[in-house]
Amino acid sequence: MRLPGGAWGLVAVAVRTTDAAGPPVRYVGDAPAPDPAHTDTTDLLSGVWLPEPPPPATLHFGDVVIRPLASPVDPALTDVEVLVAMQGQ
Repeated sequence: MRLPGGAWGLVAVAVRTTDAAGPPVRYVGDAPAPDPAHTDTTDLLSGVWLPEPPPPATLHFGDVVIRPLASPVDPALTDVEVLVAMQGQ
């Protein structure tokens, strides 16, 4: 994924996650509990492309912007920058 022409970033409007670890109930003999930092996966992301950074950040408290960027290491890969508006920045 790359930024479309003329876009600066994608403001996330809605994100839906699903539990990647299976049901929350665990039984004796189940595999070890997964690392809590890696238990959810995003299965739906909705957003709006922005042509430029929205000023001022104080009006966008809590907004999350996703910026897919070309990887400097491998052009087949994408680096992702995630920005959150908080505390006026």
